Amino acid sequence: MSKSTVLKFGGTSVQDAVAITNLVKIVQTRKGERVVVVSALSKVTDALVKIGDLVAKGDVEQALTTVDEINARHKQVASNLELSAAQVAPINTIFAELKTKIQTSAKSLLSTLQFRDQVLAI
Repeated sequence: MSKSTVLKFGGTSVQDAVAITNLVKIVQTRKGERVVVVSALSKVTDALVKIGDLVAKGDVEQALTTVDEINARHKQVASNLELSAAQVAPINTIFAELKTKIQTSAKSLLSTLQFRDQVLAI
């Protein structure tokens, strides 16, 4: 039975392109099957919580602006990593889904905690 190596990296390990490049180098030094688990980019989880709070307060526009800021950061990191358009496409899809969820949830009766959980899951 072959063993897998599990490598878990927190937010500062994926805070920018330089950190991600270093992470990849670490993963490449491990032989055999690897499972890599990464957190959101540094400070993104806090921003997602902020989005949930903004929507709960009815400030949908600021929530959407915050999504755009997070999206721009991801696109910058992707650009710095020289990812292809095909590799970046899922990022755009995820943020479009998040914006739709915010707009839909702002009109529904979802509780603040339930909405926050859904945003963090994205």
